[in-house]
Amino acid sequence: MGIRKTKKESGNGYTIVWTTTIKDSNQDDPISLSVPYSINGKQSKIVLPLNASVVADIDIQQPSQKLMLSSYSVQFNSTGLEDGFADNITHRVVRYNAVRSLWKEHKLIPKMDLQLEQILKDIPRSDKDNLQLKTDLAKGVIFCTYLFAVNNIPTGFQSEYLEKKTGMSNNFITQIINRYSVTLDDVIKAKKQDLLFTKSDKLVIEGKNVYFVRHTDRKLKGGYLPMWIEKLVEKELSEIYGVDYKLPLEAKGAVDIP
Repeated sequence: MGIRKTKKESGNGYTIVWTTTIKDSNQDDPISLSVPYSINGKQSKIVLPLNASVVADIDIQQPSQKLMLSSYSVQFNSTGLEDGFADNITHRVVRYNAVRSLWKEHKLIPKMDLQLEQILKDIPRSDKDNLQLKTDLAKGVIFCTYLFAVNNIPTGFQSEYLEKKTGMSNNFITQIINRYSVTLDDVIKAKKQDLLFTKSDKLVIEGKNVYFVRHTDRKLKGGYLPMWIEKLVEKELSEIYGVDYKLPLEAKGAVDIP
């Protein structure tokens, strides 16, 4: 049986240690680390031999709230058994397991800034418990939340994070993104790049108000808030909370290369 320990190192980080025991009953599969993708339709795993350990340091970087695996080490077993397993324990595998382990304990889940978190909670819900996007502000806040997730949450956890944060299914969130956005190529063809990055007049393409501009390459997650939405969110949150509110960079634009 594998032993996993989490140790809080600071206000923003944890050290996680996966170790193996030396009991005979554990020799077939002392501990397994899951791989965050399937191979030929089957979930892959990496088996650690006895007396081996993986130590991972993961934290939330400040002030961006980006969830990062800062370092990890694989300590080989001392029994002379196979050492090649360590070649398969990549940064991606360790990060996936570290995040999964901590999120099961409701630890190290990044939060947006206080005003965005609160306004997201205040958006009314429909009978089906989906967020009602009747206002420009509500639509803008949803896209700020999406961009925050792309910038700060590891790729394999972004959908899960958004579902928890918004209370809506990933399919419904995808529908919202497609319904209220266009691609960057659409903006360029319409010769309205200035309304995306420099002018705060409403961005309208083919009679449709544009609340978000996604990357033309469908392999890239993220995109950009049009300037009019950025200014609208900042103005309304400033009035609601009585502060000079400015959106953080991670809520205005993002690109995530898989």
